[in-house]
Amino acid sequence: MTNDRPSLADAFSAPKAAAAPDRTAGLGGLLPPKRTASAPSVPAQSPKAAKLPAATAKTPSAPTATKPKPKSAESGGAVSNVAVYLEGSLLDRVKTTIREKGITYDALLVEVFDAVGDEAIAKTFVNEGAGSSTMPTRQRRRRGEPGIQIQVRLDETQKQWLAEKAGTVGAPSRSALVAAAFRLYLD
Repeated sequence: MTNDRPSLADAFSAPKAAAAPDRTAGLGGLLPPKRTASAPSVPAQSPKAAKLPAATAKTPSAPTATKPKPKSAESGGAVSNVAVYLEGSLLDRVKTTIREKGITYDALLVEVFDAVGDEAIAKTFVNEGAGSSTMPTRQRRRRGEPGIQIQVRLDETQKQWLAEKAGTVGAPSRSALVAAAFRLYLD
C-alpha cells in the first residue's frame, strides 16, 4: 500500500526558495522596496517634496513649542456618552416624550434646561428646615429606588456646563440634577 498524499508537515514548513515564485513581481513598483535588516531606514520623500525648492521642502527638525489645542476644538466637538440614572416611572415619561417629539435624550435635555429655571431646580435640593430658628433636620437621600441608566450624548462644553450647574443648584450628582430637571419639565 502506497501513500500518495502529501505530508501535513510539508504544508506548514517554510517554502523552498526555488519553488516559491515572487508574488509581488506583477505589482511593478506599487509596493515599497523590501527593507533589509542591515540597511538603516531613511524616510522616503514624496514626489511633491522632491520638486519643491530646498527652502520649502519639509525636513525633520526639532519640535517647536506649540500650545496644545483643546480636545473639543481638535476633534470638532467630540461627543461622548454620559451616564444618567433615572427611576423607572420617570424614564417611561421621558421615553414617551422623546417618541412623541421625535428627538433624542440630549435634545430633550437641552429643551428641559431652557424651560426650567435654576431656582425651581435648586428648590428640590434645599433642606426645608435650614432657615428656621430650630436646628435643621438632616436631609435624607432616597436610596430605595433603583435607577435605570440612559446614555446622553454630550460634548465637552455641555458636560462642563452640566457639572457647573450641579454645583450651582446644590445637586448631589449629575444624575440627580438631570432627574430633577426632567421631573419639573414633565410634571
